[in-house]
Amino acid sequence: MVFEEVFQFVLAIAEVKKLIDGQTVGGGHRDVEANAAMKSIVRKDTGEDWREFVMGLMRAEDVIGEMETPTAEEVHRFDKKRKDKKVSNDEWESKTNPYRRM
Repeated sequence: MVFEEVFQFVLAIAEVKKLIDGQTVGGGHRDVEANAAMKSIVRKDTGEDWREFVMGLMRAEDVIGEMETPTAEEVHRFDKKRKDKKVSNDEWESKTNPYRRM
């Protein structure tokens, strides 16, 4: 738990300082999805986390029904293809540290 929080903190700093970009990071002999920051943010206006927010968009576009729960892969795939996607500090904050800018 502590290691994950430290990793997310360091990752957020590296992202703000524009030291990293892209969707994956190398880790030994395999690629690891670099979306830890997305899993730790919430909407400032509604308190929804990233997954809940994207599922709401999926329902609004009739991709899934009101009672359906898509897999993590389906949510990620939908979000990856979204046009005009942005994650702004004005709309999102870290749920573990609301003072940390994303």
